[in-house]
Amino acid sequence: MSIAAIHTIKSKLRMSDREYRALLMRVAGVTSSKQLTAEGDKAVVRALRAMERDAYATALKTRLDQEQDKLSDVPF
Repeated sequence: MSIAAIHTIKSKLRMSDREYRALLMRVAGVTSSKQLTAEGDKAVVRALRAMERDAYATALKTRLDQEQDKLSDVPF
């Protein structure tokens, strides 16, 4: 994976620089993506993809809950 791909996922998640650097430190022990080893790179991508999946699942659940609320307001 490349640094560009990491930054693309980071942007999709709308992570602040502080959040991103905290993730780098927690997952790979570095403060910049330029310092990542191949192993660290993979670990960061896995962590970001997991966050991406969680964000998608949360958004989907919210939309489904909203649709359910609309349906419960419809008289039968």
